[in-house]
Amino acid sequence: MAEGENMENQDSLRVKRSPSVDTASQSLFWKPVMVFYHPSMKKLAKDVVDLGRREAKLPKHKNQFRSVELCDFIQWGKFRDGWPNIFIDKIDQVVGRDVIFVASFHTPEVMFEELSLIYSFPRYFVRSFCLILPFFPTGTMERIDHEGQVVTAKVCHASRVSHKRC
Repeated sequence: MAEGENMENQDSLRVKRSPSVDTASQSLFWKPVMVFYHPSMKKLAKDVVDLGRREAKLPKHKNQFRSVELCDFIQWGKFRDGWPNIFIDKIDQVVGRDVIFVASFHTPEVMFEELSLIYSFPRYFVRSFCLILPFFPTGTMERIDHEGQVVTAKVCHASRVSHKRC
C-alpha cells in the first residue's frame, strides 16, 4: 500500500463535528437568564432584571453579559387545607437554561413554599441555578445561650447547604 493511500484512509476515519450541534449549544447558551421570584420579592426581581439589562448595554461589557428576563409564570396557590399548591407554567422552557430565583424566607410558611420550589428546579435540568436571598431571617438564633434552646439558624442553613449542587 502506497503512503498516499494510507493518508487518505486516515482522513476518512476522522470524526467531524456536526455544525448543527455547535449552533444548537451556542444558541442555548445565549438564551436569556430566567429570573423567577416569590410574589413578595417582585420589586427586587424587577430591579435585578433592570440592572442586568443596563449592564448589558454598556460598551465595555458588550459580548460579555447575557440578557435576562423576568419570568412570572409560577402559580403560588394553596390547597383548601392551607398547604402550598405551586405550579410552574411553561416548565419546558427551563431545560438547559440558567435560572435565578429571588427568595425571601420572611416567614416559615413562605420559606417552606420557596424551598419546595428551589428543590424542584434540578428535576427540570436547569443549566445553572442561583439563589438570591437578601437576608437570612433566622440568623438571630445561631447559638445556644441557655441549655434547651434550639438553634434554628443551623437547621435552616443545613437545608440550604445540602442543596448546594444546583
